[in-house]
Amino acid sequence: AHGLGMLLPDGRRIDPGTMNSFLIANSLYHCMDGDCNNLRLNAIEAVGPTMRLIGELPKPSFDNVTAGLASGATIYLAHVHNNHHFVLLLSANTTDVFNVHDPFYNVSTYPYSNISDIIMYSVQSQPWINTPTAYPAYKQCDPLWANDIMVNQTVCAVGCLMSSVSMALAGTGIQVAGAAATPGTFNTWLRSHGGYDSDNGLNEEVVPALAPGRITWPSDGMHRSNDLDMTTIRAYLLRQRVVIANVHNGRHFVLVTGFDWANPNAVLVNDPGFNVTRYDHSDVVGWRLFDMQ
Repeated sequence: AHGLGMLLPDGRRIDPGTMNSFLIANSLYHCMDGDCNNLRLNAIEAVGPTMRLIGELPKPSFDNVTAGLASGATIYLAHVHNNHHFVLLLSANTTDVFNVHDPFYNVSTYPYSNISDIIMYSVQSQPWINTPTAYPAYKQCDPLWANDIMVNQTVCAVGCLMSSVSMALAGTGIQVAGAAATPGTFNTWLRSHGGYDSDNGLNEEVVPALAPGRITWPSDGMHRSNDLDMTTIRAYLLRQRVVIANVHNGRHFVLVTGFDWANPNAVLVNDPGFNVTRYDHSDVVGWRLFDMQ
């Protein structure tokens, strides 16, 4: 990232210290097998549009990696030392040997045979749209459930928040009583589980009972003002947190699906009520957050 001239969102140059502080501030490390120092591989996508995760893959052939390095279009982090260390590949040295930057050892080359797998990133030449999770797009006025009653009003009339949550459930693969999550099935479940208040408002704290252990209404779930900046929203989406935006001066809710580096203030959405696919960050007056897995 430093070599590509990337800067952190606050304008700081990237080095191990500044990058680590950014990752900690945005919870872009995660726990695995009791070790909570694991980098989320897509974390760099929260910094800027230059690098995009391809994935952690079995190592390609030496010739393929050499060609990718020569093109400048792909970045390779090689897993070495029996899966205990990573190095940045720079170029081919000789047959079956790579020049590297090693962040720990005083080593400048590694043989291809020492590499167990590789994390690959593509170098992006243009800003791009990032939608980390594939959510279905439901409309609250779909005839399949438009006239279903919540408490004393219909899903079509006031079901925007519930419909946004149902899209998040479906995108996460969480079913409702053995059926696909939709505004219809989710509304039926909420009606029989105390999921609404007397004004048809969603009781968010009830939602985790649908799938205990897979859904959390977290302590930071309720935001009654626009107190989350786009850096935070991007990090939440990359962590696959469910982010719901309150728009239209508080009268409507939409599921946030991604962000657009060509317009860094754009919030990409699945809007259950209107034929709209994005809002400006300034349009948001509050947020709802869920953690689903």
